[in-house]
Amino acid sequence: MTDRSATQHDCTQFAILLFTDIVDSTALKREHGALAYKTAAELHNALFERLAAEENLTLIKNTGDGYFARSTSVAAAVRFALKLQHGMRSMAWPAFPLTTRVGIHAGEVADITTLGQADVIAPAADLVARVMSLAVGGQILLTRAPFDEARHFVRAHPDEVEGLSLTWLAHGPYMFKGCDEPVEVFEVGLSCMAPLTAPPGGDKAKRALRPGDEETLGWRPANGLEIPGRPGWRLVEKLGAGGFGEVWSGECDKTRERRAFKFCFDAERLRALKREVTLTRLLRETLGVREDIVRIHDLRLDEPPYFLESELATEGNLLQWAERQGGLPNIPLADRIELVAATADAIGAAHSVGVLHKDIKPSNVLIFKDREGRARPRLVDFGIGTLADSAVLAQHGITGAGFTGATIQHSSGTPTYSPPEYLAGLPFTMQGDVFSLGVMLYQLVTGKADTALAEGWQRDVPDELLRQDIALCVDGDPSKQFKGTVP
Repeated sequence: MTDRSATQHDCTQFAILLFTDIVDSTALKREHGALAYKTAAELHNALFERLAAEENLTLIKNTGDGYFARSTSVAAAVRFALKLQHGMRSMAWPAFPLTTRVGIHAGEVADITTLGQADVIAPAADLVARVMSLAVGGQILLTRAPFDEARHFVRAHPDEVEGLSLTWLAHGPYMFKGCDEPVEVFEVGLSCMAPLTAPPGGDKAKRALRPGDEETLGWRPANGLEIPGRPGWRLVEKLGAGGFGEVWSGECDKTRERRAFKFCFDAERLRALKREVTLTRLLRETLGVREDIVRIHDLRLDEPPYFLESELATEGNLLQWAERQGGLPNIPLADRIELVAATADAIGAAHSVGVLHKDIKPSNVLIFKDREGRARPRLVDFGIGTLADSAVLAQHGITGAGFTGATIQHSSGTPTYSPPEYLAGLPFTMQGDVFSLGVMLYQLVTGKADTALAEGWQRDVPDELLRQDIALCVDGDPSKQFKGTVP
């Protein structure tokens, strides 16, 4: 039976946890003697505790050869870890140097006090220790959540090390002993100084890569980083993320021009990126430059990191723009209908050369301002698109990069906007894009963003002509829908 006077548990809470450990401490004590090791360890401890105070870390436990601590923010934890590793490398050690390894993780923990000593218990506390133990000397390893958050807020090394920049890496999933599922492991460190290499693993942790994963691991975007292959361009802000990877805005140092960079970090989705390039090239060569379809300026598909560079919508997508106007209901109905009509023109143009989008929805409609300051939509993201007739590529001398039977068959759009026949397993046709457009028209007319079409939707649309237009787009029988995109 637990002695309640000796042990007390507090409520569970979310915490950013940090675990450190001096590498090969037992061997160092044996080789150099306990007294020499004690002198070096005291220097390490003084550095740790001074930096912890600077970043407001709470020390939970001194393990003898390292520390267990919690932080008020992910950015503070990462800044501390970077300063600790730099301080360890820069220190004038009297006899022999020490190296340390760091693990950072965020999760739910429960505070515990045993005989007056504070501690935390939870799987999160166990996992941060496992992540730390996977690292090699001088390395900072993180799990996904703190890694993704820190990339937004830590632009440079806090010690402003001249000539060196931060590098953010994805090392892929590892299966840790005692864990049921693989855990993705990441690293941050100074270029040319940190290990910046995938930990080898061992008996307690093994790398768990799928075929093709290695190709899309490694470099990851972060605020302030120069874009590989684009000298003079730096990342500014993360705009979005999905199964394919991430979209960031980038800025040219000289001209201050901004563009969107769509990075792909998934081997399977890389085919979709190539397919998007193929379809966009077909649209450009057959239709010319259009004001209602987003333009791709450049691409990098020959080596990682893979990305597309396109024009940046400073107004965001349709829903983001609408939020800044006070929400869809605050926008005049005539303007909302005009946005759908202009999107229909873009879809109709794509259909005229046999290109099917397959993922029509408000987030794939970007808003730009024309010379008069009016909002104008441009269709984006043909990543899961396909062709009514693949022979059209050969007719225009375009190779079918990204087009295979497997990728076309298993590509799917957003269920809310997908036509019933496609969800039932039938091939996608032009009428599928018409159905999606009808759902979008319903949402913009009613002002109910992201609302699925359900039985009785007609009650939400008082205007009879609009009811008829929506009904003709979303009729469950494709043969009764509009035969063209524009009614």
